[in-house]
Amino acid sequence: MLSTALDGPLVPAHNMRLSLIRGGLHVSGSSDGTSLVVLPQQFSHCLRARDTGVRLVRSNLLMTGMIFSGNVDTDIVLDYGIFSPGCRRIDLAELKGLIDRRTPTGERIFVDWGGAIARLRDAGIAIGLLAREPPHAPQPVTETTPSEEPPPSGPIITKETALADLPPLTTSGFAFIGIEGLNAEVEAGDPAVAGQRILRLVAVPTTGRHYFAAQSTTLNKNRVYRITAWVKGPAGVKVEMQVSDELRPRHGTPANYGSAIFDPAVPRVSGVSGVLKGRGIEQGREEWQKIWIDLETSSGEFVLAFGLISKDRSQFKGDGRIGLTFGGIEITKRN
Repeated sequence: MLSTALDGPLVPAHNMRLSLIRGGLHVSGSSDGTSLVVLPQQFSHCLRARDTGVRLVRSNLLMTGMIFSGNVDTDIVLDYGIFSPGCRRIDLAELKGLIDRRTPTGERIFVDWGGAIARLRDAGIAIGLLAREPPHAPQPVTETTPSEEPPPSGPIITKETALADLPPLTTSGFAFIGIEGLNAEVEAGDPAVAGQRILRLVAVPTTGRHYFAAQSTTLNKNRVYRITAWVKGPAGVKVEMQVSDELRPRHGTPANYGSAIFDPAVPRVSGVSGVLKGRGIEQGREEWQKIWIDLETSSGEFVLAFGLISKDRSQFKGDGRIGLTFGGIEITKRN
């Protein structure tokens, strides 16, 4: 890390330590006054320090600067998801402004933006924060592999299901509160979760979010719960679960929030962020897979978003055929 200067009475930081944690960084150190430390992390307005006395700013155009006084011992995580999308819009607008910035003579300040990003990635690889991409090599073709599935067939589904058309839930204190980009049709069969109908979820041919949201309001405050979704899906279909304990947080960020990406057919969990207490995939009865995350609720409620996603989590274009079978949500107390 590198200490640098801003306008004002800044002093060098000392005893600084940095380590990788799941979903972010952990930073500790001390200062005899107020210090600015540049972190090996690209700046984003979605970054949050658990210590509310720490301020994160853009430094050196691309990197994150951490301003603190006295002692610091905090996690810094990327707090972005369905419940907090606004920070990404600010990032994009600010990035566009930087790229378009010109000198008084009309020339762009950043002539080789792609090169700058490449150099930043090389620096991340050099210090061990990013993995080096393996060289691309032809993959052997076999007649059958677990990841190979026949292309979806049948008619293209274009109708997006409205919230009012979702089947009502009879689970106490549990209700659907939103749906976007999905067609949800009731499937016959024995319920996987009592009080909830089996749904066939298909991503309609639009680019953007494809998810539904539900809310549970009858939980105990300050307890850890396991939120489990029952699913069946072909290889390559990935889903994201995002959970918050506040639908409309008073301070902008929920007290407890977390997300994880699941590939049930592999099975594999990736893309973990937030303050999850645990996550995993378990085999259920018959062909069901149970994907779950553990999270604490300070408010006695949970808001859950469950969606189909692309590899980079930014844009996902449905084709009217890609989808999975959803058996319901269970919430069980862990402590």
